[in-house]
Amino acid sequence: MILSYIYKILNERHGIKSRTEATEYRKSCWNELESIFNSIDNFPDITVLDIGASGGIHDTHPYRPFHDHDQLKYIGFEPHTESYNRLTDKYTNKEYRFFDQALYREEATKTLYITKNPVRSSIYEPNEGVLKTIGEEFRRRHTPKSVTDITTVDLDTISSRVNLPQVDAAYIDTQGAEFDILSGGRESLTNCKIIELEMQVADIYDQAGNFHEVLALTDQMGFELLDLYYKRRGNDSIYHPIPAGEMTETGNGRITQVFGLFVKNEINFDHFDLLRQLSILIAYGKVSHASYLVEEHGTVLSQEAMEVVRSALKSLQHPEDYIHTKF
Repeated sequence: MILSYIYKILNERHGIKSRTEATEYRKSCWNELESIFNSIDNFPDITVLDIGASGGIHDTHPYRPFHDHDQLKYIGFEPHTESYNRLTDKYTNKEYRFFDQALYREEATKTLYITKNPVRSSIYEPNEGVLKTIGEEFRRRHTPKSVTDITTVDLDTISSRVNLPQVDAAYIDTQGAEFDILSGGRESLTNCKIIELEMQVADIYDQAGNFHEVLALTDQMGFELLDLYYKRRGNDSIYHPIPAGEMTETGNGRITQVFGLFVKNEINFDHFDLLRQLSILIAYGKVSHASYLVEEHGTVLSQEAMEVVRSALKSLQHPEDYIHTKF
């Protein structure tokens, strides 16, 4: 049932057929976004919350154009000490805020299962039985090398303690803890307009929130699923990002996780809120949804901003389903 649902969504998409096309379309979107930044006076910054921020703002990160154009207020959570230190060293010239705190649904002491590559470490124990069905290399990469106890806190509590601002967008990739983090961050995410997060399809981690639970929770929080892409692994555990046009190809792998892109389904926009939302959607390549918002709420924009945005969207009349983070 769950796989049929994912296939249905992705097979209804069309357009981008290769990584090359995806890369070119991303460039087009980001070029238009830069034009918007340069053409609209007093364009507002966006505030982004990145939970599991070990990689920082890499070259294909959806918020890279905001970073490059100094339009970004960035808040990162990364509990792995070495990764946290790399982040603070890397962005010394930016007024970004980083925290080495592990997030969960509540304040607690949890066991952290540490893998060879720390980005795969989790507060949930890997499910050995499931890992074996995916492939030996995949199992090896997710097998803990050591464990340690860590103190966790929920997002709402730490937001109050350190006076975090409301955020416009969130990105959550925490190896199974996404459901718990959302559960403990309802107040902090009240004004959040877009969330991207990883969801477990295969039960890679014991007792972690799965695809169904995350969908139900995001629905309760007022979000709807706009798009998703998936990770497919064969017995050799090579990572295959598959564009929508190639969903019918066969293989011996299975879907392990999916990334979902969620948007708030009811927002009372003002001029700046709408500009923030539109710019984020363009950064993700979601031109059709951006065009819909312009038609529904565009009257809150200034005439100048309306003309600039419409011109940018018109130039991007192209299938928009590139897979941003993995291409």
